[in-house]
Amino acid sequence: MCLRNGFLCWGCRGPSEKGIASILSVPIMAKDEVIGALRFYTATPRRFTEDEIMLTTALAHQGDWRS
Repeated sequence: MCLRNGFLCWGCRGPSEKGIASILSVPIMAKDEVIGALRFYTATPRRFTEDEIMLTTALAHQGDWRS
């Protein structure tokens, strides 16, 4: 597991029995409150790129409908 820009990004071993090799998870925020998480799973181990993390973060921020 690694922490990049405050977000977890890891190649996990625990969920491997379910076919999950890597997970990218970013918080969905609304007014400085975490209201959920946006997660992407892969079946093959990989490191997510900075661009993928930034895109996922931008998508997660679209949930801030309470501003």
